[in-house]
Amino acid sequence: MVERELLRYLEPYDPGIFPAMVTERYGIPESRVANLASNENPYPLPGPILGALRKALEHANRYPDPSYRRGKAAVAAYLGCTEDRVSLGNGASELLATLALVALNPQDRVVIPIPSYSLYLFVAMLRDASLDLVELDPPLFDVDIERLIARAQGAAMVVLGSPNNPTGRALAMSVVKRLLAETEALVVVDEAYAEFSDHSVVGLVPTWPCLVVIRSCSKYFGLAGLRVGYLVGDPALVDRLERVRLPFNVSRIATTALEAVIRKRAWFHATSRRIVAGRERMKTALETRTRCRVVPSDANFLLVKLPDGLSSGSVMEGLLRRGVIVRDVSGMPGLGEGYLRITVGRPAENQRLVRALAHLPETRAASRRAT
Repeated sequence: MVERELLRYLEPYDPGIFPAMVTERYGIPESRVANLASNENPYPLPGPILGALRKALEHANRYPDPSYRRGKAAVAAYLGCTEDRVSLGNGASELLATLALVALNPQDRVVIPIPSYSLYLFVAMLRDASLDLVELDPPLFDVDIERLIARAQGAAMVVLGSPNNPTGRALAMSVVKRLLAETEALVVVDEAYAEFSDHSVVGLVPTWPCLVVIRSCSKYFGLAGLRVGYLVGDPALVDRLERVRLPFNVSRIATTALEAVIRKRAWFHATSRRIVAGRERMKTALETRTRCRVVPSDANFLLVKLPDGLSSGSVMEGLLRRGVIVRDVSGMPGLGEGYLRITVGRPAENQRLVRALAHLPETRAASRRAT
């Protein structure tokens, strides 16, 4: 069988542990598992949205509108841009892959600050691009704009998360403006978590043809199970994306959901405020009840540094035995050992996580050593 040499070395994307795995391994019913690993919105969709989805199922035997005009119009109205700047995708992940297909040639240099979402590296590697990874400095992992601009000279693309996954840190608009003004790279800003923060650069898109903003509906809008996202960029770039994307790449159910959540955006705004308030309570509780260090976050999750010498693997195991799932991000590119990423859940789930982490034998022992 003929295969690309790259595929011998490329590891599949690791989605982490899911509740069914905890049930199989430890016998804990899925309904009792607190899943704080995947940065999902923990609150179920409201009734009107579920009603719209049930109605859409009546037409599941028919293809969706291949141009997705209504979905694009809904996004354009939500963001205050024109429809010719919008492309829909089967989640932000597909949009990243399609953008790489359109914008990258083999050996093009792609600059990516790390730690960041591993899929940025994955899609660039599939295009045989040359990765230029810029390490962010702990403890806050903020972007050094001077270093980034220097590395971006002559690059084809710069990919930035804002807020960034797994650090939770958002970019100031001034950082992106300088990057656009002082380099010729295509600047891609992944704003999957932007609506949990007060930072967005989507308003800059009409002024800067080299800026692309990608958003997911999996996080803020709670559609992780339906897979839909959108991209906003220059009309000429969007036209190229529309030419190469797969036909009917977003399902009728997903596009119906997209339109419905935008109509109910006031509900999601209120829900996000509850999540942000829960994030700050969790941060305070972790800092006061454990010896963990917590990175300030603009997203719906926290990056947590365990006490020195403590194994993230052993802590993960202890939490799983108590029916709590978090994400072990130790050792990912740009990140050292001893890091966990914790999604903000409902108040009872957040309290359960803090109690479990505070009472693990490993963390109690680390606290005694620290005192």
